[in-house]
Amino acid sequence: HRLLLIAEATKDAPLVRLRDLGTWHGGITPSKKRMDFWNSPDIRWLTPKDMSSEAVVSTIDHVSHQALTETTLKQIPENCVAFVFRSNILRRKLPIAIVQPSVTLNQDMRALVTCDDVSANYVAEVCLAQQDFLRSRFVRTDGSMAAVESKALFNHKIPVPPLRKQEQIADQLATFRSASTDLTSSLSAEIEARRKQYEYYRDRLLTFPDKK
Repeated sequence: HRLLLIAEATKDAPLVRLRDLGTWHGGITPSKKRMDFWNSPDIRWLTPKDMSSEAVVSTIDHVSHQALTETTLKQIPENCVAFVFRSNILRRKLPIAIVQPSVTLNQDMRALVTCDDVSANYVAEVCLAQQDFLRSRFVRTDGSMAAVESKALFNHKIPVPPLRKQEQIADQLATFRSASTDLTSSLSAEIEARRKQYEYYRDRLLTFPDKK
């Protein structure tokens, strides 16, 4: 349904490569031997373990300003679009998220800072709608660690209408995704309740009184 919405809303929009939508950034892991790089809550450091949600608002790990000044680590502006590029989680899904706060990245991540005329929310929502396709086409799983083929992904094209239209579509897609998530959660809760009910009656039926 999300892909159909995108197709209908962007049928006259030009197709643009992901690499041309802004600036892509990577990251590093500062030396763990330098405790002064890590004993600080100063700067968020985004890793694959932070990508369990489609909207990231915080990170588990942080680095210091010293790490930022003494290494090649770069701070990425708020509202970037982040992708996991190297992790065995890629064997089953391709995590993509809009990252609301400013962050730095580890080496397994890539983040897109969009141009002024491109909505980060729009790019994130379109890529989330295409998530399964992107993983099937651009993720290699034949090595010891699954990884995105970066050059191929960067050349992938998405429709890019004018900015105002992008924002409208992003809002529609976010609403649709939220409703789908709520429905899935409700169904999961109902299934769990039915499972417990089944187990209760099964146990009642299979429990026989002891014969004296």
